[in-house]
Parts: sequence; C-alpha cells; structure tokens
Amino acid sequence: FADTVSETLSGIIKGTIGQEVDLRSEEDVETGPDVEEIQAMDEYTRDEGGAETVEERVEVQMDEKKLTEQDLEYMMMMEGSKEWDRLGMKPKEYMTYYNSGMSLGRWKDLNRGRKGQILVRMDLGAARGLFSSKYYGRLAKSNIDLSVIDKYAWQTLVNSSGLDVTGSVSYGLLPQLDVGIMTGIATGSLEIDIHNFVIGQFSAAPPSAYDGLNTNYVGVQALYTPLVMPAVRPIVGGQVVHYRSQFINVVDGDLPYPVFPAANYTSLELLLGAELRVNDYFDVFTHVPMGYVFNYQNAPSVEAQRAGILSDDLADDDVAKVTPPERFNRVGVSLNVGLQFRIPVVNEKVNVLEMYE
Repeated sequence: FADTVSETLSGIIKGTIGQEVDLRSEEDVETGPDVEEIQAMDEYTRDEGGAETVEERVEVQMDEKKLTEQDLEYMMMMEGSKEWDRLGMKPKEYMTYYNSGMSLGRWKDLNRGRKGQILVRMDLGAARGLFSSKYYGRLAKSNIDLSVIDKYAWQTLVNSSGLDVTGSVSYGLLPQLDVGIMTGIATGSLEIDIHNFVIGQFSAAPPSAYDGLNTNYVGVQALYTPLVMPAVRPIVGGQVVHYRSQFINVVDGDLPYPVFPAANYTSLELLLGAELRVNDYFDVFTHVPMGYVFNYQNAPSVEAQRAGILSDDLADDDVAKVTPPERFNRVGVSLNVGLQFRIPVVNEKVNVLEMYE
C-alpha cells in the first residue's frame, strides 16, 4: 500500500497521471533493430547479393534460351513425339517460331500470308510508254474545182510520260502467291498535224494541234513474295496487259480526212516492288512494272490515194512532200505507290492445342 501511495504521489508531481498509456508490455513495443543488428544485416546483404546486384540478377533471369540446330539434332535423337510434329511444323520452322517469342496464334496468322485472302489494290504513279498518239494528214486539191485529188494520212502510237492509275483484285492461292485481274488508265496526248493545199499554189503547213488522250488497259497479274513473316517484304511478279487508245476522228470542215480505228497493243511485263505491313488488314506498297509490247494493231494505220501528187521523195520545201510514220519504242516502265487491303475469306481450322500455347 505504501509503494502504491508513493508511486501515485510521484506521478502527480511528474505530471504523468492522466496521460495515454500503451497497454502493451515492454516486450511487445516495436523499438526496431539496434545498431549492431543493422550492421549485421548490411554485411549479409553484401555477401549474398543485395540491392546493388538486383539489376544483374533480373537480366540473367530475363535471358531466354534460343534454340539452335544442335538443340534440334539432340531433340531428334530423343524418343517420343516431337514438339514440331505436335504443332504441324518442320524442325527448322519450329526453331524459328520458338526463337521469335510470338504466341502460336500470332505465328500462324503471319505464316498464313496471302492464302485464303482477297487482296484489293489501288495505286497512283508516273509511267512512260505508248500513251500518246499522232494523226498526220495531207490533202491535195484541184486548182480548178478545189476537189480533193490526192490524200495521204496515218495515225500511230507515240512514247510519252503520263499519270497512271491502277486498281486490281487478287486472291491468295498460297501464302506467298496471289493471282488476279487489274485495270487502269494512263494519260497522254494527241498530236494532230493536218494540212490541205491547192496544187500549184504555195501554202505553209500550220503548227500541230494538241489534245488530251487517255489509254485504258486491263490485264491479269500474279505476284509472289519469298517472305511472309517480316513487316517489309520484297515483291516480284508478272502481268499481261492489253492497252487500248482512244478512237480518233479528225474533222476539218467537209474535207475527207480518213477515220482510223483505235490503236491497241499487248504488253508482257515484269514487276518488282516491296510491301510494308501496317496492320493485319492494311499494307502500303510500291510497284515498278517494266514491259515490252509484243503485239499491236492499228499502229500505224495508213491510208493513201496515190494519185502521184503527194510523195515522200520530194524536196523538203515542196508543199506536196509527206512524212511517213516513225517507229515507236516498245519498252515501257512505271513507278506506282499504293494501298493494299487484305480481306480474309477462308479461315483455317484452329488446332485445339493453340488455345493453350
């Protein structure tokens, strides 16, 4: 009792009476490690590899093993089913898949390439080829009644540069190959060089007149890429294209200038280019077709009355001298940049094992 009274009086004097008291025992109060314990923990961390070695340890753990050909040979020697057989792959294909880090579903999608897809292409470019035409005509009229007594005229194709717009639809037969049809239009110009004169009178030929001219074309196309997995893929292909120029009808009053049918020709073309995958349904590409015209019609087309007045053997200053059509270059080339849309129409069966890869 005396001790209790003494402690109470001491508490009143010290002001500790009435303060909040931690009911936990002294053993339960967390005072934290002392200095010696902290030093011991630091020494243990340094010995076993602490914070300064965490980065090194993470890098080691993140390094994934890459399959090599030696690994494949070892796996082939082992008994039992092989991983590539289970996934329907060849050994080297499996090694490439394993080292790619892709999921099996993503790998299958990319490896399917063009197969079972409709590919719609639209492109715009600059081209050089037989996209222009020239019409040449000369009429010799009588100095008595002004009737036409001799005429000479022709039309032919002319090499020129122009704008080229192409569209095509293809179907993927193989992951690397698609075939389809194409159509387009190329711009050019029409040169009209005509002159009529009265026999025995001097008359200078007027300058040529020019007008716009379009060449339409259709063809079949096959494109092949040796690579289907990379985002950037080389392209090589071939196409047979039939070009048709416009119908030309020259009217100069009542003068009987001949009317020629439209010139047309067929070209065999080699195509080189590249594609860039933007996403699973959209690509950007560039194509460089190079062609050679192996068949043509109505180029040139010539009509002559042959009355003995108009001739190409006369002197250059003779108004009755005529010029025969020139030969044209059969080689053409263009550079096109466009968009390619891939529309899947055939879905391959999914292996149930792919769901757990």
